[in-house]
Amino acid sequence: MKYLLFSILAISLVGVLTIPDSLADKESPVLGILFPVPTSGMMMQSMGSPTDLKNIGANSMSFLIDVPYYSSGELHDDCVEWLKDQTRSTIKKYKQAGFTVIVVPTPTKVNPLDYSGGMYNRPDVMQAPPGFPPGGPPEGFPGGPPGGFPGGPPGGMPDIAREMMCALITAGGEPGPISGSVDKVLDNYELVVIELAKIAEEEGADVFAPMKETDFIIGSAKASKWSQDILPKIKEVYSGKIVWRGDFHDAYKSSSKQVDFSGYDIIGFTTLSGDSGTSNSNIKNVITGNIDTLTEWAEKDGVNEVWITEFSISTKSSQSEEEKAKAHKIMFEAAEGKLDGYLISDTPYAGPGKQVGWPGTPLKGSTMEPVVEEWFKKMADSTQTTQVTEEVADIPFWIKNSAGWWAEGQLSDSDFVSGIQWLIANGIIEIPYTEQSTETTSSEIPDWIKNNAGWWANGKIPDSAFVSGLQWLISNGIMKVS
Repeated sequence: MKYLLFSILAISLVGVLTIPDSLADKESPVLGILFPVPTSGMMMQSMGSPTDLKNIGANSMSFLIDVPYYSSGELHDDCVEWLKDQTRSTIKKYKQAGFTVIVVPTPTKVNPLDYSGGMYNRPDVMQAPPGFPPGGPPEGFPGGPPGGFPGGPPGGMPDIAREMMCALITAGGEPGPISGSVDKVLDNYELVVIELAKIAEEEGADVFAPMKETDFIIGSAKASKWSQDILPKIKEVYSGKIVWRGDFHDAYKSSSKQVDFSGYDIIGFTTLSGDSGTSNSNIKNVITGNIDTLTEWAEKDGVNEVWITEFSISTKSSQSEEEKAKAHKIMFEAAEGKLDGYLISDTPYAGPGKQVGWPGTPLKGSTMEPVVEEWFKKMADSTQTTQVTEEVADIPFWIKNSAGWWAEGQLSDSDFVSGIQWLIANGIIEIPYTEQSTETTSSEIPDWIKNNAGWWANGKIPDSAFVSGLQWLISNGIMKVS
């Protein structure tokens, strides 16, 4: 009788209750490296190789696009066009290598790199303003190269010279609040953002941000309005996820939410270790406080994900290399399982042991690298759990009825267990590998398993809960599976 019953069930259950052992319970979080200056041929990223990214356990890369503007609000047109080409090629390179790609433009004041701390305002290296004569600097202009490098729309610059110049002025360090005519800058910048969003769509970039640390660059009030104004324009040309990439390094101190995040898919925040308020002694509290606050804000505005979109060592940090590594470890410990994305900054460098432009330590070969690798791989592995999947949406009623009959005592424990054993042994039900006990500690089936069966029969719990009971029977030696 019992075998006839379960034979009928078996016919009905084929292809219905299948539990593969390779299906992730949820998607792996974004585990990536942030490239502050990936578009510059003069500024190398220590982890810029796709092979290096894969070796460290990254599944994603994020890169900044510094859009150069003058105090007048005008953009450096030549360099904007160069940046569009660089953006397209960067997306294509990393998408072909299999990475999730996050594109982040941001307005940056025209300035050359300051390698030594004293070059920003030197007229002999400062980029010329719009309208500068195409023939080069006026006679007697100090330090200018022969023929000059005109900075405005006028042409005449060799391609290689233009590329070198744009690489310099678009890698001028940490972007700060917009100086000069903010509204004029935003009007011109918006046009570039839309063009970059189109490129992101065409090349298959996965995530797009309208601006880096928007609240810091233009202030929270203006950032809230601007980000809502530009959102529908981006969505007209871009179909991927859109991240509100903020600063929010001290969000936990905020008494109220000052930004409208509605319509965005992700809220991102920044934490700089070694900055004021973020020493290793309290960085855990800062991280957890920010996560709690931003999660609350996300829920209020219907945003599904919260990321740390930049974790890096502050340019003001005096931390030792060991302390920098510890800071990364503390961050991962504090944020583990609480975020949907983790982006670690990689400081640009000019070759092994040569620091360029950005204070700090390039990730590759540093004390931080093994910490990041350990945690990236740990978090990726932790998501490779199993779940129940149903290839047919509805399980036939008589199968659930049988589970209900057992729960109600109309089928004996032994009949039910024997029938399930037969179904598993014949490949009708596939469950994740479960280590079997060599000893039977008890022959009694706990009430909770029978209750699960009854609830499952009544549609109150998912298949996975029912299957967990079967796995318990196996692991405790009550049900043997060969």
